Amino acid sequence: YVGSSAGAVIASPNITLEKHFEDRKNPPKLASHDALNLCNFHVLPHWGHEHFKKEYLDMLPSGYEQNIPLVTLTDEQAVEIVDGKMEILL
Repeated sequence: YVGSSAGAVIASPNITLEKHFEDRKNPPKLASHDALNLCNFHVLPHWGHEHFKKEYLDMLPSGYEQNIPLVTLTDEQAVEIVDGKMEILL
């Protein structure tokens, strides 16, 4: 599976952390927050971008409470999983 930005996020077990990016005036009505569950961690793309700083700082406590690892990736990085072993590629 290859995904970038939101495509990387949906590889996670769920998208509950993404509520920090939703438009609060008109939030989507989702039947479920389940994602593809291709990996056992949440991908946080665009790490380091000033545009996402507030949302990421707001979501960190939620990620900690879910006890699911968070993998932060800059736009120059990718995560690869081979035989169950994860590696961050530059």
